[in-house]
Amino acid sequence: MIRIWADKDKFRKWYAVGGGPYLFVLSGLALLVGILALSLVRPWGLVFPSWTPFLAGCRVPRRTLAATAFTVSAFLLLYTLWAAAQTIKDFDDDGIFRPWIVVYGIPQFLVWGVGLAIAALSYRRRTSTGR
Repeated sequence: MIRIWADKDKFRKWYAVGGGPYLFVLSGLALLVGILALSLVRPWGLVFPSWTPFLAGCRVPRRTLAATAFTVSAFLLLYTLWAAAQTIKDFDDDGIFRPWIVVYGIPQFLVWGVGLAIAALSYRRRTSTGR
């Protein structure tokens, strides 16, 4: 069987020496970015929901939320450029992940980066004091 995304044996070794926690942290960060994106388009991006301890009913700091979203968006877009450059540079490298992961991975970061920036811009416009 041909594996497109990773070399099975190299992945197991990498996972055993620290790759597991790395993937766990990466998954947690993806969850946080998803929650950030939802907070820009849902009502709980304006007022903290009742299930949030100590903050329930308080207004969400508009500038803080928008600035965080723009910062994360910029990071994702910069990471996309870096990942694309690394993939081009090391395309024939015999690493853990096959270079064809670019077909799956890099477009995700690009979509999330652009989508988060658009959502943050929309949030900022909708919540501006001039409206």
